[in-house]
Amino acid sequence: MSSMESVIKGLSWGAANSTSMPELGNVLSARIGRLVPHDGYLLLGFDPVTGASCLIARQHFFTPRTRHRLEIDLSHAGPGDPLFTMFRRRIHVLGSGLTDERFSTHLHDTMASEGFGSQLCLTLTHRGSTRGGLILLRERGSRPFSGVEAELASHLAEPLGVALRTFVSAKPPRGALPAAQPGVVIIGGDNTVKAMTPAAKEMLADLLHDLAITDDELPNTLLNITLFARRPGGQAVSRIPASFGWLVLSGQAIDSTSTSDVAITVQTAGADLLSAISAWYGITPRETAVIERLLEGLPAKHIARHLDLSTYTVNDHLKAIYRKIGVTSREELTATLTHTRVPS
Repeated sequence: MSSMESVIKGLSWGAANSTSMPELGNVLSARIGRLVPHDGYLLLGFDPVTGASCLIARQHFFTPRTRHRLEIDLSHAGPGDPLFTMFRRRIHVLGSGLTDERFSTHLHDTMASEGFGSQLCLTLTHRGSTRGGLILLRERGSRPFSGVEAELASHLAEPLGVALRTFVSAKPPRGALPAAQPGVVIIGGDNTVKAMTPAAKEMLADLLHDLAITDDELPNTLLNITLFARRPGGQAVSRIPASFGWLVLSGQAIDSTSTSDVAITVQTAGADLLSAISAWYGITPRETAVIERLLEGLPAKHIARHLDLSTYTVNDHLKAIYRKIGVTSREELTATLTHTRVPS
């Protein structure tokens, strides 16, 4: 088995056996390091429906203040700006001398001030869709990322995208959290938290603990959905598969300005989880239609009539759905997607 094959196999194993995002990040980083050694990393997964960030793991990365500024800069970057290329093409290397970097403020100011000298950004894909991003860093004084290493990393774009999907789909969705009162966070025009309800504070505290993130990083955790909410016509929704259950963050700008206050609703996931579950777990459009009717309480024969299928075909779809999601009955499936209890 080649080194590349061994690493890809290790990515798959690590994704299937990790129980949290910090664990997943560290396992994948260790595997990647066999091909492309690095000193720090940031791993991101995107909501497969909206593209908003929903998974994050990092180690020895930029400070919270720098990450906060960097994400804002990324949201404003345009063609010609080195930041524009970070997750807008398959791979981008900075600090290697492979491209003209004389005027890169990110390289010479941001990275240098944090003690880093080289950066490799990789867009993670699955079946042609962007599923996440990976940033690898090397400290100043270390050998910069080379063209050969960039080529090696590019071969990991699809396996890493698959690894993110495997991490989420390797276990049944933890959707049986008791339905909690939605909470609200108000983010000001300066992208800091202006106000937060007790319910939001409690749910976000659980999320930060799950991600091994400190309280002072809360503005960073909410920044992506904040920036999405300010985009014209954007879907500012992120469904987050935490180890304790799914959370949904929904952002809405108060007005149409680029510095508008944003109201973010934080709640446990319900029926709004279906589209994300279908994408993560490989549920087909026809199977999704069956689930939608099932959630309406229809029996199999009525579902068959609505979808112009035979009852046998509907039951075959249900068996496939149960297998993919990891449940054993329609009651368990309904409980997973609506937070109701399975009858004993």
